[in-house]
Amino acid sequence: MIELKYMIIYVLNILDLFFTSKWVNEYGIESELNPIGKFLFQYDMVFEIKLCVNLVLLIIIYIFEVFYDNKFAKICSYIITAFYSIIVLLHIILLIWIKK
Repeated sequence: MIELKYMIIYVLNILDLFFTSKWVNEYGIESELNPIGKFLFQYDMVFEIKLCVNLVLLIIIYIFEVFYDNKFAKICSYIITAFYSIIVLLHIILLIWIKK
């Protein structure tokens, strides 16, 4: 069950990247509100950094949660899941709202 949670987090991460890329391609880099994301898009590093760094961080949190039974890691994983769920939901709402 824990593995499923981390797979869901990573899929949400990919969806966030997809929606953000679509938004930036359609409305320009100035529309990216995240300053780190804007920097990564400007230097064409967004895919490598977002996918690789987030994967490494998730693996580290997973190791602490599973092998060390770390409560802080467990809480972090739930916060990350909630955060990405909200971000992806906002992307979907924004795309629907803009298309009207």
